[in-house]
Amino acid sequence: MSKSERTGKVSSRIKTKKKAWYPIISSKIFAQREIGESYLEAPEKAIGRIVHSNLKDLTGNIKEQNVYVKFRITNVERNVLHATALGYELTVSSVKRMVRKNADRLDIYCRFSTKDNHDVVLKGLILTKNKTYRSVRAMLRRDFSSFMKKEAAVSTFDVFLSNIASNRLQTTIKKMLTKIVPLKEVAVRVVETRGILPAMKGEGSPVESSTIQAENREEGAATLTDTPKTENVEEIAL
Repeated sequence: MSKSERTGKVSSRIKTKKKAWYPIISSKIFAQREIGESYLEAPEKAIGRIVHSNLKDLTGNIKEQNVYVKFRITNVERNVLHATALGYELTVSSVKRMVRKNADRLDIYCRFSTKDNHDVVLKGLILTKNKTYRSVRAMLRRDFSSFMKKEAAVSTFDVFLSNIASNRLQTTIKKMLTKIVPLKEVAVRVVETRGILPAMKGEGSPVESSTIQAENREEGAATLTDTPKTENVEEIAL
């Protein structure tokens, strides 16, 4: 007689599924490079997860190690996890190294929509070489916001993010703003999509939902208009 029969207890085995490593592939704008792996029982469980990757690992350029790209895993194909790019962010330490004394730091908050109706939040940074007048700072903020809004209006979010990640837009706007006052740096600290805006019936133009309008009121951001407005952002000293 077995031990389980003598004690009157019935033993049972717990069946567990075997886990495996599944590769995570970036979106096409980053050449579908592998950005990591996930250890899962089934690849479908990874859908919706957020993944961050250093831009240096995506481009191979050591100069871009201070930037991280945010992804969300959106689908699975043949046991490969595909991730969609959601945004871009400079590290805090790199921003601190840029800032110098006896100069102005302008933090700019922009909110606009892209050609494919993505609701985009962008936080820009302008560093002057010397102290400037308030009117000059207001002009820099206005022109920066206007430029980014116009570029987004004619680009899909993927193209817009790609141009930010490659530093094309920052280089172009710096050349324009330097004509106003000498600048040390023009950078994008953060850019990310908050989702796709609903379209107005019969027009196809983006409108803001009640949730987005509430967020705008909390953040002190103006609703989108055809004419860009200067953002009143406090200058923060690190």
